Amino acid sequence: MMRFIYIIFLAIFCFSCSSIRKASSINNILISYESGSCYGKCEVYKFNLNENKTIEYESLKNAEITGKYRAEISVYDFKEINKLIDGLDLKSLDTVYTSNSTDLHLRVLNLKQKKLNKKILLLDNVPFELKQIENKVFYIIEKYKSNFLREL
Repeated sequence: MMRFIYIIFLAIFCFSCSSIRKASSINNILISYESGSCYGKCEVYKFNLNENKTIEYESLKNAEITGKYRAEISVYDFKEINKLIDGLDLKSLDTVYTSNSTDLHLRVLNLKQKKLNKKILLLDNVPFELKQIENKVFYIIEKYKSNFLREL
């Protein structure tokens, strides 16, 4: 009986630790960016910049490389993108930027600023500050593509 209780306790402990690990890895994402498809040849991918200065890139469609990749970015690039995020007033930003156009390339930007997280859908009429962050994401992807380590 005691052995059975010990096994149950051990199973609960292991399960709770794995849940904490998964939750903490989600909380370590500073920026996530998803580029969706369009009627043309838009590149479809997902990008995460983590607080430990690593990026995760998953190319899904219309890209030079496909698959999941990781890389580490420089302290300088990390500080630059952090400055852009810190300069935002996340509370005042809308959650959707759109127009009446029918063929818009949907992008989803998730930002973390201190304890505040904001998900923003980008279609058109995007404010300058958010375009700067998008451009920095593009820059980081291009700069570090040659350093990508393929995930299996």
